[in-house]
Amino acid sequence: MKLGTSCFTTFGAQRNELASYLNSLCRATSVDTNLAERVIDALDALDPLRFDTIQRSTLKRFPEPSRNNSYLDVCRHIAKSMKTYLVVMPRDTRPRKMLDIGSGSGSYCFVCNALGHDSTGLDRPRSGDNDDGDFLSLNYLLTQWHNVQVLEHAISPRVPLPVEDHSYDDFSILHPTFYRRWKEPDWDFLLSDLSRCATKKRSKLYIKINTRKLKDIGGEFYAYGEFFRSIDKLNFTTIQDKHYVVDLA
Repeated sequence: MKLGTSCFTTFGAQRNELASYLNSLCRATSVDTNLAERVIDALDALDPLRFDTIQRSTLKRFPEPSRNNSYLDVCRHIAKSMKTYLVVMPRDTRPRKMLDIGSGSGSYCFVCNALGHDSTGLDRPRSGDNDDGDFLSLNYLLTQWHNVQVLEHAISPRVPLPVEDHSYDDFSILHPTFYRRWKEPDWDFLLSDLSRCATKKRSKLYIKINTRKLKDIGGEFYAYGEFFRSIDKLNFTTIQDKHYVVDLA
């Protein structure tokens, strides 16, 4: 898909191209195109004037393409989220209560909710001691625009999630950076904590690893050897290249 990759393009100008892409994606994966229609219907229900305000305000501060305005390209992120959903979620999935850890702008939660699930995001607080205040503020504005609920919490090694026991059916971790230098005990703790949070209704964790390199944070996100040693020992199952699932039941 070559949806316009510019943060300067209005989402309305990309809407028809997105609809065509989602329909093609559903046909290519032997899924009812009704799923694409439901996502587009949900997109059409969002407030375009509110998005326009967010876009103009952001581009006034960051007029050149950058990380701080990249999520304004909402149709591209919805397309990527739909593609991920069709890879990781079983075809016969009934409505699930889901937590997306490292939810960014909320596009994956938006897709899940459009398809009948109850999905909440979790991401770093907008305030506090970090250098990503503008980036996080935009993400939270877009999350609200997507009508997605989000828990503000910074993931740290071996620190429990601020989630009650048996609260969610499934969990997802898609492209985040928080586990960049994690080792096996850190993963083990997270999986145990997610098991505590899970309803145990065939609960699963879906992971898509982030293989990009960004100079501004020092290169590769992962110590790859540690990551793959961890998944070998912690019963990760490969769904597709870079996509994994863990049974939390």
